[in-house]
Formats: sequence, structure tokens, C-alpha cells
Amino acid sequence: MNIILILRSEVVCLTILLLLMAYSLICGAKSEKTFLRVCICSLGHVIFDGITVYTVNNIETTGRAVNYIMHFFMYLFAMCFSCEMFCYIIKNIFSAVSLRRWMKAVRLPVALYVAAMPFLEINYYQGNGTMYSMGSAGAAAFALTVIYMILGAVLLLINIRRVETNVVLGVLPCSILALTVVVIQLLVPELLFTGAVMTIITTGLFFSIENPVAHYMKRAYIDLDTGIKNKNCYIEDMRRLNETYFSERKGRGPLICAVCDINCLKAVNDSFGHMEGDELIRAAADVLSKTFEKAYNVYRVGGDEFIAVFIGVSRDRVEGAVADVRKGCKKYTSLKYPLSIAIGIADSCDDDFASIYDVVSLADKRMYENKTQIKDSTSHFEPCCAINRQKAPH
Repeated sequence: MNIILILRSEVVCLTILLLLMAYSLICGAKSEKTFLRVCICSLGHVIFDGITVYTVNNIETTGRAVNYIMHFFMYLFAMCFSCEMFCYIIKNIFSAVSLRRWMKAVRLPVALYVAAMPFLEINYYQGNGTMYSMGSAGAAAFALTVIYMILGAVLLLINIRRVETNVVLGVLPCSILALTVVVIQLLVPELLFTGAVMTIITTGLFFSIENPVAHYMKRAYIDLDTGIKNKNCYIEDMRRLNETYFSERKGRGPLICAVCDINCLKAVNDSFGHMEGDELIRAAADVLSKTFEKAYNVYRVGGDEFIAVFIGVSRDRVEGAVADVRKGCKKYTSLKYPLSIAIGIADSCDDDFASIYDVVSLADKRMYENKTQIKDSTSHFEPCCAINRQKAPH
């Protein structure tokens, strides 16, 4: 009975985390397991945090070897939790290709800690009302946790414009809270409340990012055919960016818009059918999203029209990205027909624009000029003629 009373907070935390894990397994996206890993790490730490509360105060009964193993897992899950929190931030900033490279580097310190664990010490001290552990094993775990949290917060702040608002509001406070708790735990080691705080942080992530409302709101801003942002998101972002960058109170900032339009989509639909036309749209979205990786966002705003918004990116880099789009189209050889995209860009510094919509309007005009140049060109590309030559037999 006394043990249950002592560990009552851990029991509550376990119940909450198990419910969150059940939701993640049943309702979460099958391709996204980051939140589930956060739950598992938090759950593991809570379990071993509760076990060590008993073992550390009954060393004569449990033995030092058991204490060492239990504390090792407690420290390990704490580190894994901070590592997965860092991964949570990374996945919302970088592309899928870059993400895989990051994940390997991020998880390497945890693997090194596990390898070094047999050579690290865990010492036990009598605190105010309870015993607690420390030593080189604990110091290393706390150090890595602090590094993960600081790097995560800094990385999030540096790339704050590229991250969705609900992610910033969810992850940043949680990172600051976790860092604060680590510092307090070091100053007052007998508090032993890291498990409860991890549960609070995991619950905060759930309600800010992973809950059903946020999930469906996010889906409302995604074009399901291409996986990039849709017109709903474009309208919302443009309204906010217009207030931010074209307000007399806030002043104008560097902003570039690129309007992109797929050439000859109608010819593809007429010659090969709309399913093949959809393949062309997805191919264009793939090229644009990969090549415009420095963009604030790339949106599909119409059947064959896309708009990319760049913030704080130089004109030369945007023009270089446009050139890379044309190269990317030529390399896209998996289609039965050539991929070609007309692009027009406009810089907020080009003219005395009254709003962001004026920048888009100029970019749209330049896109149509580029489309005319492509259609008139016989030496560089003849997409419509090529499609007509490849017409499917009736």
C-alpha cells in the first residue's frame, strides 16, 4: 500500500501515456511514428523512474547491480526522449532526403552513450527525504539532454518562418520546459519529477500537434493529389504575409513570388486522358517542391498552377532555382511525354507594391510571357508538338 501511495504520480502518468499511445497507434498516420516514439520514451522513463524510486531506497534488498541496471534504463529513456523531441523539430524543417541524414547523426550520441555505459559510474546519495543517483552516467545523460534541448530550440528559432505555427507553439514551450526541468533537477536532485514533466510535455505535443482537430486542420491545408500546400493554405498565408511584410507599421521585407504553370496539360488530358494529366501534375509538384526547397512554401492554387513564396532569399538564388527547375523537368523521364513549366518571378523590391498580391500579379504576367517564349521556341522545347506526335490511338 505504501508503495502505491509513493508511486501514485507515476501511475497517473502511465495511464495518460498509455491512452496517448493507443490514440497514436489507432488514429495516427501510419507513415508518421515520431509522436509514438516520444510516447514510448516518456513511458519507459516513467516506468524506470518509478522502479528506481523503490530500488534506490532499498539498496540492501535490491542490490547495487539491479540499481545500476534500473538507473541505466531511466537515463537512457530520458536521453531518447530528448533525442526524439529534437527529431520532432527536424522533421518539420527539412526535406525527407535531408531528414534521413539528420536522423542518423542525431541518434549517434545515444548509441555512443549505450556503448560507454559499462565504463560510467552511478553513485547514490542521501537527499532530503529520499536517496538519489548521480555520477558520470547521470552527468553524461543530463549533458546530452541539455544539448538536444538547446540545439532543438535554436534550430526551431532559426527556421521559425519555415515551420507551421502550431508546431512552433507546441514544440518550443515544451523544449524550454524540458530544459528548465533538467536544470532544476541538477540543482535539487531529490525532486525526482522528470517523469511527470515528460508526461506533461508529451500531452502538450498531443494537444498542439497530434490531436484529431490539428490533424484534420493540417489535411485541410494539403493538396491530396500532390502532397504540397493547397489553395486554402495559400489564401491564409498570403493574408498573414501581407500584414507582416506590407504593413506601414511593420515595414516591407525581402519577399519573392514565383508563379508556375504546367505547359500543355490540356494536350496531355486530351491525348492520354486525365489520369495521365494527373501524373504530369504530380511530377511538376515533385520537381517544384524539391527544387524550391528554400521557399517559405510551394502551393498548388489551380489545376496546373503553382505559386512559390521566398522570404529572405536573394534574387540570384531564386533565379538559380528556376534554372534548376528547367533542368529537373528535362531529367524527369519517367513520363510518356515531356514535362515543361513556365515560370515568372517578381521581387517585392522591383516596384512600390502596395500589397503582396501586386507582387503575385507581376509574377503571373511574367509567367505568361515565359509561356509564350516557350511556345514560340523551336530550338529548345516543343512540348505540345511532341505530345501531338505521341497521341494514343483511338
